[in-house]
Amino acid sequence: VAAIGIGIYTYHLRSVLPSSGRAPLFVAEFTNATDDPVFDGVLREVAKTELDRSPAVAVVDDDRISELLRSMGQSGDARLTPELAQQVCDRGRGKLLAEGAIKPQGGGYSIELTTLECANGQLRSREQAESKNPGDVLPTVSKLAAATRLRLSGAAGNASLDPAPLPTSSLQAYKSFVTGEKLISSQPIQSATMLRRATQLDPSFADAWAYLSMADSWVGEWQEEIPDLSRAFELKDRASPALKSYIEGTYYQEVTGETYKAIDAFRSWESLDPNQFPPHNMLGIIYAELGLYVKSADEFRSALAIGSTWDFPYAALARTLEAAGQYDEAEAVLRRAQDAKLEGPSLHQARYKLALLRSDPVGIQREQDWMAQNADDPFVVSTEAEIDRWEGKLQQAQQRTQHAFTMALESNLKEKAAEMLLGEADVEVLVGESARARNTLARAMNLAGSKLWKSRAARLMALNGQASEARQVMDRLMRENPSNTLLNAVDAPLVLAASQLTNGQADRALLSLQAIKPYEFGRHAGLLPNYVRAMAYLRLRRGNEAAAEFRGVLDHHGVEPMAIAWELSKLGLARAYVMQDDTTKAKLAYQDFLTLWKDADPDIPILKQAKGEYARLQ
Repeated sequence: VAAIGIGIYTYHLRSVLPSSGRAPLFVAEFTNATDDPVFDGVLREVAKTELDRSPAVAVVDDDRISELLRSMGQSGDARLTPELAQQVCDRGRGKLLAEGAIKPQGGGYSIELTTLECANGQLRSREQAESKNPGDVLPTVSKLAAATRLRLSGAAGNASLDPAPLPTSSLQAYKSFVTGEKLISSQPIQSATMLRRATQLDPSFADAWAYLSMADSWVGEWQEEIPDLSRAFELKDRASPALKSYIEGTYYQEVTGETYKAIDAFRSWESLDPNQFPPHNMLGIIYAELGLYVKSADEFRSALAIGSTWDFPYAALARTLEAAGQYDEAEAVLRRAQDAKLEGPSLHQARYKLALLRSDPVGIQREQDWMAQNADDPFVVSTEAEIDRWEGKLQQAQQRTQHAFTMALESNLKEKAAEMLLGEADVEVLVGESARARNTLARAMNLAGSKLWKSRAARLMALNGQASEARQVMDRLMRENPSNTLLNAVDAPLVLAASQLTNGQADRALLSLQAIKPYEFGRHAGLLPNYVRAMAYLRLRRGNEAAAEFRGVLDHHGVEPMAIAWELSKLGLARAYVMQDDTTKAKLAYQDFLTLWKDADPDIPILKQAKGEYARLQ
């Protein structure tokens, strides 16, 4: 999940009613004659939010407006002046257009909000009011929008005359929030700066805290996300119903780790409005973490139907289908993204992994060529390092990881940097580079703030013979997160089992691994629990059971297409066949592994062992 990016798209996050059956309403930017830029963007946002409460009209979202602008040869983020809004309304076959204006009047302001028929310009409503000072402008615009909403609703209008409460009374805070919200997917670091300023200007601004946690998540800064999300949770009753559901679901998933409470919250949001992107997206992620890939795919399909102009849902659905072994379906999804002319590192990574799963050398080379042309992106460099590790080129992988690591730290992305180091440590531990792994894990722990990376580090420490350190990390995580579902059900038993295995207690390791059974091959558990179980059977010289477990890992390649545990399961299978005195199968399994690592660094300990074992079979 972290590799894809868990940042949540904010499509209609504060909408209340489903758009089906409601007439489309375009909202132009307010004409600002005050020479004070603080009103730009903010007044339109207030009007949009209130007008969208109507049972008769639905405000057209900004993503759709950007599509229409691009189809007209305009920039997708062009300022939606009344003149341009009229053209967009015509192109989008809208029903109505709302226009606003603010101008100085005496010591205050005169504010107007009108709605017109898109087709003929006929006036549908006009509301006017005065505001005595800047602090009174937002409530005035909200009241004008509420009056307009009632006029447009006609016989269908059973809503209250009163506008919905504003999320903040601070004009400056709202201005920072609107600016940050618009940047959240394109410039998340700058977005976080503006959103944090909004929370400083108004510490009770629930929306700003929620979106700030999203921006932090987007760039992988989970240590920053947790306190922001916790503050949003404290203020959740100030948020709209949709945003409140988002806050609750994400809080349970990211802060307390109560996975099933998170599922209930997102399902509740889904029921509130099935046409929202975020609940489908988050449920897809959670179900994949649990290994419920059919449910995950269903949710990502729903997310894709809503967010078909974004690259993330295509990549997420393709990865879930790959994990379920449905490679043809994954290829069809990625082809749809290509037909839509969508690009991005996550899509190219998904294409590379699918080509790897399908043994498609042409596809592999095509994606490697793309990566070589985009090597200024730390995500791309990190993926290239992962490919090097897959091929056993550990020296080159280390250089690339260091490059990506440096780029991440230069952007102050410490959690991303920790993730990169853990990818390197994962391979070092399993191939027998114990001393190097110890150093890499220490560096990662110095940077890791999130429980996700700390628990992953503890897994690797336990496998690396650092049982005492691993238990200390895990014990602290368990004290701090007593209700965390996957920490209790997967991570803690796995750390215990790995420690027992490295201490020569393979039989006890098998018992400890039983707790993980319901979550095996989920995205959170990955292939490691089954690999550890297979290794335990090898230690006990139970060749038949070991072979069955290694084959189970090999049969679930799509869960982690570039996992070192998958490659080493070929070697493990060879060793299991030797125990069964099946020399023919053992030779073939050794050959499979040695072919995979034909270009690997020759001094890797486990590779040298494998070559020696294979030679003795001849």
